[in-house]
Amino acid sequence: MAVRTEYYEGASKSSPFYGTAGSLMIATAQQMRQLQSVQLPASWLVQSWSGWEGWTPRDWTPRVQGWKIHVSATPACAERTLALTTGICLNHQVAFKFLPTLSGLIDSSSKQGDRGSAGKFITIYPDDDAQMGELLHELAAALEGQEGPYILSDLRFGDVPVFVRYGAILGFEVPDVDDQAIDSIVDVASMRLVPDRRSPRFIIPEGVELPDVLQPAYAASQESTQSRLDDFTTIKPLHFSNAGGVYRAELPDGSVRVLREARPHAGLDARNRCALQRQRTEQEVLEDLAGLKGVQNLRGVFTAWEHRFLELDYAEGTTLTSWVVRNCTLQETDPVDYARQAVAIIDQLVAIVESIHERGWALGDVHTGNMLVSEDGVVTVLDLEDATRLDQQREIGFRVFEYCADESLNAEQADWFAIARSIMMIYYSDFEIEAVSPEFWQRCCERVRKTYGDAAAEQLEAVEGRYPASARCVLASSYTVGVPKTAWTSTNVVPALMAGIEWSRQFSEQDCYPGDITQGDRFAHEVIGSGRAGVVLAQQRSGHEPAAADVDALEVVARSWTPGDSPGLINGLAGIALTLSEVGRHDSAVAAASQALRWSLGRRRLDVMAGQAGTIIGALEVAAAAGDERLTTTALEAYDRLHRSVHPNGSAWTTLCRRRGYHWGLTGLALTDLVAHTISKDPEHLHRARIRLRADLDACVTLPSGEILVNDVQNNRVLPYIEWGSA
Repeated sequence: MAVRTEYYEGASKSSPFYGTAGSLMIATAQQMRQLQSVQLPASWLVQSWSGWEGWTPRDWTPRVQGWKIHVSATPACAERTLALTTGICLNHQVAFKFLPTLSGLIDSSSKQGDRGSAGKFITIYPDDDAQMGELLHELAAALEGQEGPYILSDLRFGDVPVFVRYGAILGFEVPDVDDQAIDSIVDVASMRLVPDRRSPRFIIPEGVELPDVLQPAYAASQESTQSRLDDFTTIKPLHFSNAGGVYRAELPDGSVRVLREARPHAGLDARNRCALQRQRTEQEVLEDLAGLKGVQNLRGVFTAWEHRFLELDYAEGTTLTSWVVRNCTLQETDPVDYARQAVAIIDQLVAIVESIHERGWALGDVHTGNMLVSEDGVVTVLDLEDATRLDQQREIGFRVFEYCADESLNAEQADWFAIARSIMMIYYSDFEIEAVSPEFWQRCCERVRKTYGDAAAEQLEAVEGRYPASARCVLASSYTVGVPKTAWTSTNVVPALMAGIEWSRQFSEQDCYPGDITQGDRFAHEVIGSGRAGVVLAQQRSGHEPAAADVDALEVVARSWTPGDSPGLINGLAGIALTLSEVGRHDSAVAAASQALRWSLGRRRLDVMAGQAGTIIGALEVAAAAGDERLTTTALEAYDRLHRSVHPNGSAWTTLCRRRGYHWGLTGLALTDLVAHTISKDPEHLHRARIRLRADLDACVTLPSGEILVNDVQNNRVLPYIEWGSA
């Protein structure tokens, strides 16, 4: 358990490039300017961390937890809201933090922002409930007329963008079953730590009393109002984002509708438009396109509570992306039949886009996730909130970057560029390699004609003819590579891969390899799964001698490891130890493996990737290579202790069964059994491996195609992967 000061260690992030998977949003210089117009007074302290800036009186002493005030704002009024709020906080000598740049505020309120906490611009930490009441009344008066998104985790005070929530101030971090730190507060009744929940609804923690000043606001929040939503017999959520939800709703007569929800001031895009503004655009588009084949029919518009809804006819089917995935077996076994179906879908898609353009609109956000294909092959386009008129200047609100053309194209041409990429997605999903290898696109075109026939190729060529051949995707790299002219063989593919890996070193700040940008650990660029150790291990095992400097660097890193860093095999120290062992640095390997094994005993994870099973594998392998009997004995003792912890129907077994497969599940434990067997020769270890492997196999399902995949019931999907899946 760790103590964490929320004030000094906020979790939000802000950067010059921001957005979410699938959305293209780049901050401008204007958005990076500072919003604070008030100078820091004498005897106040200022800190900056993770995108936040905090101001505190010099002698401020924080409470562990309590009621906090949040203020939201739109980009248009953010500077004035911050100035007014800062003045009140300074006058009351109360600590507060805020997002200092417009980009940080936009990021917080973006479409894919966290729904529970999205919109938080300023957080104020009252010393007690009495001071909170004074602050709330002053803020309500000062911020009248200011606007901001509703913070879903909070209770709104009055009609201004001021909200309250009970939670951590000087909080605690408690590891969960995956050793991820969970922000926690003290349950006032039991004095135990419980998660500090930031749900997309207001929650009063057990045992906490609502202050009198909040009673009227809470009572108002509990009042129900009638709306069109009451007319539906069932409403089922299909998708949620910070902009609102998408729902399947059924009327008493059996009619089915889609309801698209929009939250005012929330779900900002790259044009600083909120969900409500985009929905009004979509309403205008749908009204203009009424009656067009392949476009959803708008039934009406209504408001419920503070949210606005479009009511549309429900279109049956699955996204074009999912259609491709579902038909991947047919793509391999009968490309002629696959092409026949694909050509029919593309014919409809092209006709729909042409008819929309004829009505004077460009779709904007075009990609295969916004196209629906029914069981009988009927196509419908979805999500027209980023559409623009053809006679207007092209603007980008949301885009999936590999479908988004550079700024040299107008809106109509950009639609066709995206349609061409959507067509190629149907045939070759790796087309996005063109971002770093422009020649690869032509290679894909040749493969379409060769594999799927002239009709498929001619469809694609016709669409390509609708925009300039020089166009590239908006994030196309200036670092380009060519397409090999000769076929890959066992003799030339590995050297080429090694050359590419070495080429990537120029993009690493640590003279290492760029690794995985989604991994935030400080040594993520060094471990097997995403860094130097993985490269060195691959080089060693494929007969390419690793650079001595890289091996030396791994030894330095291993000595720099701390208990706070992961001890795991794939993402931590045990993997570095295994790599050092394989390149002959046995003393360093033994020291690192011993430390990793010892530190893993303080972690909750038991799996191969980051838990005890992986560190045991690493220790056994390192000990065997070095002939270190002491480490062998220690590792076998740890293995025996692990086995006694993991028994069917026990909590550890249940934890490992949440995700089946090699990295996360019982399959990885079975590998640990096998490695232990190679050392001890104990047949019982083989028996354990069979039991664990069988348990993971029994959790799989067999598809009509014959594929055996892990059934992820919670997320309604099946998985083929090595990490979490059946491979």
